[in-house]
Amino acid sequence: DTKRASDDSLVVARPLALILDYHGLKVLSSCCTTTDLLEEGNRVYINKNEERELAVDYDAVYLVQPTPDSIDRIIRDFKDYDTKKKKKFRPKYRSAFVYCTSPMPKRVMDQLASVSE
Repeated sequence: DTKRASDDSLVVARPLALILDYHGLKVLSSCCTTTDLLEEGNRVYINKNEERELAVDYDAVYLVQPTPDSIDRIIRDFKDYDTKKKKKFRPKYRSAFVYCTSPMPKRVMDQLASVSE
């Protein structure tokens, strides 16, 4: 999918999976509707805890409170902790962009940084 940017160059728009908690939904709702996002070919998940299918062609955009639970859920989307599984683990998304609705405590930032190690 391509779009024309304001400087007349072409921009490739990759599909997004938007994962929101209640606070993230309130922030996003102030500037657009879920329908606007879906019409652009994005996936929107309102409850970060709902089960989401594998979408390796999508970049994930998380807009959540920076709680240990939220960050743990993000980590599970990209790193397998269950060593008993016989199937090879695949990350749910191509990449992640994490935005928080309040400042992220250092311990939570360290928890998230552990994924890239």
